[in-house]
Amino acid sequence: MAIQNILVLQPNGTLIFSKDYHSIKESPSIISGFLTAIDSFAQSIGAGTQIQTIETDEYKFVGDISKKYKIKFIVICEKDDDINQAKILLNSIKRSFITKFNKDLKRKNPFNDLNKFNNWEENLDRLVNRSELSSFETVVSETLKDLKKIFKKID
Repeated sequence: MAIQNILVLQPNGTLIFSKDYHSIKESPSIISGFLTAIDSFAQSIGAGTQIQTIETDEYKFVGDISKKYKIKFIVICEKDDDINQAKILLNSIKRSFITKFNKDLKRKNPFNDLNKFNNWEENLDRLVNRSELSSFETVVSETLKDLKKIFKKID
């Protein structure tokens, strides 16, 4: 089990934030453009207003949208990962992002400076590390960091 990537998109589909955890090698901007195109196509044929899940041979793309700000959140995980765990993580990600940037999102042009969203990465990492979809490597890495902090205090 492992999260591969996390993407946050503006209502128009433009990338706001992305975090690569593992193996998807393509540019996050290309991935967001592809997902936005699929979403637009689905809407144009009357298949709904939002694609919630796309599954390939290797990965699941699980999405959600904030009702108030229309921001799209996407978790890319391994195909065999539990979709309910991905949705739980996605909901936590959405709440965290909106809580942290609520004042910015209420402004007239909330996306004119995308750099402000980069400082959310630490919050995101904590959520992913606590999730059921956290990879073994991530858990070990975080444990080692914690041990280093403990040993520094002892020194």
